[in-house]
Amino acid sequence: MDYAYCRCGNHFGGLAALVILLKGNGQRLGDMAAGTTVISLKRKVTLSDTILRDIDPGYLPMYSQVTLFNDTEMQTIKTVYEDANRKGNHNVILSLNKRVSDVMQVDPKQTPIEFLNTVIKDYNYYTQQM
Repeated sequence: MDYAYCRCGNHFGGLAALVILLKGNGQRLGDMAAGTTVISLKRKVTLSDTILRDIDPGYLPMYSQVTLFNDTEMQTIKTVYEDANRKGNHNVILSLNKRVSDVMQVDPKQTPIEFLNTVIKDYNYYTQQM
């Protein structure tokens, strides 16, 4: 009797695994029976979500002061800049430009967009050289 119970249990486990595989959304058999939904909290991260940017092999940085920032700060700068640029929010770009140039203690001769782009590239250059 115990043997039959164990054997039967294995079939149910196999059935549950088959249902999970066939459904493709990670929902277990018990979840389906209870009417619950599986929610995944995993956020997919792409290269554009990181600080990293492609830099030409012959790139020459302009601002060594970018090394004053850490990865978290530079990620914030990049995210705020790209979001404001995408939405055409020039006031945010101007504010970010002022804050970044103040921290770096530089007086950029570039437009705010060009300056912020250069800062992000320079940071990538210096951190990739380490």
